[in-house]
Amino acid sequence: MRRVIAVLTLVAGLAVAPLASASSPLAAYTLVVPRSVAPAGLEARAVLPAGARCPTLDATVDGTLRHVPMVARRPASTTGAAFASLFVCRAALPAGATRATVGAVSVPAALPGRITRVALLADTGCSVPPGKPAQDCASAAKWPLARVAASIARSHPDLVMHIGDYFYREGECSEAMAARCGTSPGQLPGAAFDDSAYGWLADAILPMSPLFAAAPIVMTRGNHEACDRAGNGWYLFFDPWPDTAQRCAPDAAGSVPTAVSPTWVRDFPLGNGRSLHIAVVDSAYGNDPAVSSWLPHQEPLYAAAEGLSPARPGRESWLITHRPIFGSMEWLSAKTHQLYWTWISADQTAAALPHLAPFSLILGSHIHAAEANQLPGMPGQLVIGNSGTELTAFTTPFELPAYGPLRNEDGTPMVTEFALPGNATSTWNASRFGWILAMPGAQAGQWRFSQRSPNGVEFARCALAHRTIACG
Repeated sequence: MRRVIAVLTLVAGLAVAPLASASSPLAAYTLVVPRSVAPAGLEARAVLPAGARCPTLDATVDGTLRHVPMVARRPASTTGAAFASLFVCRAALPAGATRATVGAVSVPAALPGRITRVALLADTGCSVPPGKPAQDCASAAKWPLARVAASIARSHPDLVMHIGDYFYREGECSEAMAARCGTSPGQLPGAAFDDSAYGWLADAILPMSPLFAAAPIVMTRGNHEACDRAGNGWYLFFDPWPDTAQRCAPDAAGSVPTAVSPTWVRDFPLGNGRSLHIAVVDSAYGNDPAVSSWLPHQEPLYAAAEGLSPARPGRESWLITHRPIFGSMEWLSAKTHQLYWTWISADQTAAALPHLAPFSLILGSHIHAAEANQLPGMPGQLVIGNSGTELTAFTTPFELPAYGPLRNEDGTPMVTEFALPGNATSTWNASRFGWILAMPGAQAGQWRFSQRSPNGVEFARCALAHRTIACG
């Protein structure tokens, strides 16, 4: 009861110090982090109300209970009242832990010795855009994140990967929309950013809580977590690096920075001499329809991914980044005012294209649908952007774009620095909510991807082999 009261008090935006307890976090979870951050590559985090003390991480190693002090990650004072009501605590999980608790909450203590089931989700928040109709956040059918999280937990994954975009409550909930989004907070008056502690609780922390207990999670930053949007919450809750909680904080004049996280990698055992290697690239910034001045800032992040992913016997490498390298969708032509099917994330494509040789698969989201694209000689691309946010309703699905990526509407190249990829050889997409359960196949490089509804019912299957993705 005490924890419920603390949550409700926090949600109301009131002071919570009288209810604070070191043993009652509002939420707790295990992040996959670089091994330079934690030797076991895992870090426990706890979300607590302001006025509480960091709890102890209690971990059982070789039958012995260890008490590991947790260290606070606090929001910057320049975020004002938006984040004054809570903070986060962190501690590295000891290698060899078999059980772990943060206060009274159990968290995943370790990764298994062999990964057989990986759950994938992205674009999960409930859309409350400025000046536009809100998604129905009160409907489990129209905003199914809680159902997705529960379904993932029931699938018993060994690992979860979120590919970005957690926070969508960026506008005021009008009186006319109160039945849909009356629980959404308004933007802090005068703030140069959109998010708040309460907004993050409502949009991500509480609805995702079922999967927090299921498995360690790889968290990826999305464009909604740019510093002028929801970057303060991203760095406070989910960024894998230490001492970054205040990276998006406004300066004394109220301006927010453009902060970028470094590329990082991890390896996971698959058994039979195989391993899954992931390279996580921050693509919070960039331009979708054209190559922009952001390209020189983005390209080093993909160069780092390539450099940190050398070929090794048995290693299968995936590139994880929010904005898809090869993602396609409908656009309204500025010339003809007709819809046409083309590519997005031009900055990311141009930045990544020279550095894709190590990778057999690219995981992205950003487009609010399920999608798979294959280009000649390129890694397969899966787009997982359908896990809660209002869907993109395609009018003409399953069409191949008329031109390959990095080309203008008339087919002329956007860039001339390197050879451009050819036209897509296959595409698949579905405008319906869901998530993916990924499972390694029998042979090296083979994977199966089960496209599942919010309730966990399979509606399509994809297969990866020899860097080629196909769905049906």
